[in-house]
Amino acid sequence: MKYIIAFSILCLSLSMGYAQNNSVEKTEWKLDRTKLPIVPPPAPKFTELDARNTTQPEAFDVSAPEGAPNVLVVMLDDVGYAHSSTFGGPVNMPAAEMVARNGLKYTHFSVNPMCSPSRAALMTGRNAHTAHQGAVSEVATSYPGYDGKRPKSVALLAEMLQMNGYATAYIGKNHETPAWTVSASGPFDYWPTQNGFDKFYGFIGDEQNQWYPAIFDGTTAVDIDYEDPNFHLQEDFAREAAEWIQSQKSLNPAKPFFMYFSTGTAHAPHQVPQEYIDKYKGKFKNGWDELRKTTLKNQKELGIVDRNTVLAKKEPYIVDWKTLSTQEKRVHEKEMEVGSAFIEHADAQVMKVVQTIDKLGELDNTVIIYIMGDNGASAEGTISGLVNINYYYNNVLDDTASRAGEIDGFGGKDYNGIYSSGWAVAANTPFKWTKQVASGGGTFVGAIISYSDKIKAKGEVRHQFHHLIDVAPTILELAGLPEPTHVNGAKQIPMQGKSMAYSFENPNLTSNHKTQYFEGFGNRSIYHDGWYAQVIHKAAWEQKPRRSFQDDIWELYDFKNDFSMSKDLAKKMPEKLNEMKKLFDQEAIANNVYPLDDRVVERINPKIAGRPDLMFGRKELTVYSGMDHLFENVFINTKNTSFKITSEVTVTDRAEGVILAMGGRFGGYVFYAKDGKLCYNYNYLGDEKYETLATSELKEGRQLVEMEFEYEGDGVGKGGQVTLRVNNEVVGRGSVGKTMPFVYSTSEGASVGWDDSSPVSEDYAVGPKNQFNGTIEYVKIAIND
Repeated sequence: MKYIIAFSILCLSLSMGYAQNNSVEKTEWKLDRTKLPIVPPPAPKFTELDARNTTQPEAFDVSAPEGAPNVLVVMLDDVGYAHSSTFGGPVNMPAAEMVARNGLKYTHFSVNPMCSPSRAALMTGRNAHTAHQGAVSEVATSYPGYDGKRPKSVALLAEMLQMNGYATAYIGKNHETPAWTVSASGPFDYWPTQNGFDKFYGFIGDEQNQWYPAIFDGTTAVDIDYEDPNFHLQEDFAREAAEWIQSQKSLNPAKPFFMYFSTGTAHAPHQVPQEYIDKYKGKFKNGWDELRKTTLKNQKELGIVDRNTVLAKKEPYIVDWKTLSTQEKRVHEKEMEVGSAFIEHADAQVMKVVQTIDKLGELDNTVIIYIMGDNGASAEGTISGLVNINYYYNNVLDDTASRAGEIDGFGGKDYNGIYSSGWAVAANTPFKWTKQVASGGGTFVGAIISYSDKIKAKGEVRHQFHHLIDVAPTILELAGLPEPTHVNGAKQIPMQGKSMAYSFENPNLTSNHKTQYFEGFGNRSIYHDGWYAQVIHKAAWEQKPRRSFQDDIWELYDFKNDFSMSKDLAKKMPEKLNEMKKLFDQEAIANNVYPLDDRVVERINPKIAGRPDLMFGRKELTVYSGMDHLFENVFINTKNTSFKITSEVTVTDRAEGVILAMGGRFGGYVFYAKDGKLCYNYNYLGDEKYETLATSELKEGRQLVEMEFEYEGDGVGKGGQVTLRVNNEVVGRGSVGKTMPFVYSTSEGASVGWDDSSPVSEDYAVGPKNQFNGTIEYVKIAIND
């Protein structure tokens, strides 16, 4: 018995010793989501030698709050307030209609008048200028509100969600990455995958060719099979989004996801499968004036606008439909058929994403925020409409009537166009203005929110005033997350937006968003508690401002009772106007809006704009085979100057293929071998081709090939003389009648050894088949100004 007692005492002492060895000094720890990334609990310290004699600590892993929903944010591009059938317009949008039936439509939802500022506001919850994104990325300056370099004190919503246990993905258009960083040399610290997104699949910039896109997966360029007859960029985005959601819910079903899905529609170019265009045949024969009337009637019936709302009077520039010729009407009808088809096609891709979520059983627990546009419908097509948006970027006018014979190809691979500004105004009914203008047509779009688990009201309308900066705080509230005070060690500027969640079950509550300023290229306005004051400094179709900033004319509207802003009260209520102007000044100073800058085309030049330039004023650039997706902001500028292209090549067979290409089907140049001969082809806006072909074939072996362009005259857009040389001997001479003064392409850049997107010349095939069939040692481009 004494042995049993002794053994028991021994066991007890060992047990006590185990407990003592296992004991650790306890440290108070509490989960803190206000400082990100979340600091884990301190690691316990053990004195026991053998792990088998211990109890292992519970592993710490960051997870979202229990019950946190999935989030899908959809943002379209340049879609007007009245484009969608959901808001009384002519475009059939079943996905938007479905989300609206299950949720709420917001009729007073405001955005910024341009792409990049709106996107920055959406993803940060702060005003665009506070996020240093007061203009589109391609015209950034060195002023704080416009330098395009978002400070660390303004973290993205995606970062906050990712650090709180969300899976995050960005599919589609990104227009917030500084243009000079979009190359293999980076830096990548402003790219999506280094700013809170686990996955990025899309394009960087303002627009993209739907048939020949330049796409990145993360920071790596993606090779697209351009010969695939079934390829379309929007459909590719839907496929990528659906596959990502499926994989997330397959591998970790408890982990919520945040997806930002932004197709880039309906920014130019309007390119869409023919079966969608056919749906709209003949639907716009009555023109834009009648469409405005019909749309307003629909909006009243849907409860989108008040019964007393009237159409704001058009600008004289927007001519009456009845004054157009038969040919002009034919062209304009087809433009709008294509533009409408493009939007419906985008909505169909949204439907695929929503259906994927539904099939996974996640729809009720998913917040869907569907924002119709990052600004209003675009009038950048001018009154004529454009078959090539590059006309607009180069300040070149088009002739509508002359395009009547081309309308069967509108929307296809040979179309790079956008509709007339007349259609843009109609798509922004009941307003009179458009994208770029800080007024109703530029700053209000339709928005829809659904969340079946929490929003019990279905198919209702909300009229509270809100802005894009309200989206991020709304999502944080629905996810049960606090707004962080610190992210990655940086103290955060508090979000300037307000959560919209209060309005879900309370249609009659007063908006919690009382004041909001707007600015774009000198156009500016301010909303405050039902009043709206604005300045029209420059319309989208105008190349120059109407007057100086000092001489600008302010307008005043009783927005609460005059939603379309049809009656200017500035002269009747000067004291109220002065009050609003002072308020704008306060907001402008607080948010880095000043100084204003109304230059547009000039700011494309980084030297004038004062932003960083990857070329740093270099006069020479040497590139090598395999380098592609070299957009104009990261390539040496050969416009409006003399320059030379020099390359050492080795020919082993009859020479064929591209040595260097810049731009694409709708503008650019290419230096290549054709039928064994050296050739240079300059493509002016897709309409005029200037070819210089050598008189003799390239011989086998290693040789020096050159193209020298001598620019003629002062100013921009002039022509010049072309000289081709092989081993320093002249083998061909030619001329270029005129050149593109400002932009070759916003979506297609330079490539070495092949033409990586739409072909500059029709002499060669699309894709890898146009590769140079010899060896390229290097290609040097030298400026000879």
